[in-house]
Amino acid sequence: PRALFFAKFVSLLYLLTGGSYWLISLFMSLGAFLAVRFLVRELGLHTTHWKNTAAWSFYFLPTFVFWTSGVMKETLAFAAIASIGGMVLRFDRTKNYASFMSWAVLAAASVLLWKLKYFYAAVALPLAAALLLYNFMKKWHKIHVAVIPGLFAAGVAVASLFHYNLNFSHILHVIYENYLTGVAMSGEGAIHYHHFDGSFYGFLINFPLALFSGLFRPFIFEFHNVMQFGVAMENLTIFVLFFIALFRGWRTVSMKNPYTLTLVIYVMVLATLLAFSTPNFGTLSRYKIAYWPFFVMMVLVMLRRLRSHPETGKM
Repeated sequence: PRALFFAKFVSLLYLLTGGSYWLISLFMSLGAFLAVRFLVRELGLHTTHWKNTAAWSFYFLPTFVFWTSGVMKETLAFAAIASIGGMVLRFDRTKNYASFMSWAVLAAASVLLWKLKYFYAAVALPLAAALLLYNFMKKWHKIHVAVIPGLFAAGVAVASLFHYNLNFSHILHVIYENYLTGVAMSGEGAIHYHHFDGSFYGFLINFPLALFSGLFRPFIFEFHNVMQFGVAMENLTIFVLFFIALFRGWRTVSMKNPYTLTLVIYVMVLATLLAFSTPNFGTLSRYKIAYWPFFVMMVLVMLRRLRSHPETGKM
């Protein structure tokens, strides 16, 4: 269904461009860029020290730029993610919840994301809804940021009702089947888990490895071609920066900031689930673009705040 929906979308561009593949690729890449530019702008307007770090993370991150350019589902999917994130930030910044156009863009982006990548949407949309509700409610009542994980969990429960693969009764089995398929097709270039049999226990004991792999693998000694070498070098660079930021600047991270908390949840959940269900390094490097620039942005923010305010800086 996702491939068919994507084909229908591309067919419209095919008619508009006279069948030119290069023009279709150009228009799709331009659309993704404009959506990302909108998100980066809203991040900068919302929080000053996010401005430059967001620009570096979204404009100059090699794997992200590569996998969100051209005729690919990821190009449209991240355009939708960027539009959703930008609109949530705009609502909070302007306090204008009556804008029909903003809600229309948010709704269209949500439908597009669900149609193309329902597993991205199952995480992104509940978090966006949780942030919107939190920001809306705090106008009248002082509420604790801890309500966001609760609202997110409720949103995930609702999302699980709309797709078979997301249903709680067999989601682990679906992930396990995808894992077996991914390992069988990739040979050595994949993540191999210990005692992972689709059970909750197997999921739990492999959670740290999945999270770490979703963020930093393949390593420099795990690449099997030129493309994976580039990905491995990027992963190594971010790993070193993250280690420095975590070792010296963990105090700069404040979970009292609703946006920091939301980004942490978003990155951790997607990185873990995608590492379990898509263990192939090549596929993972493509799928991780949904959360990778956000994670890099958080690392750069930690480093920047550490340099500016080593004792009191907060995200």
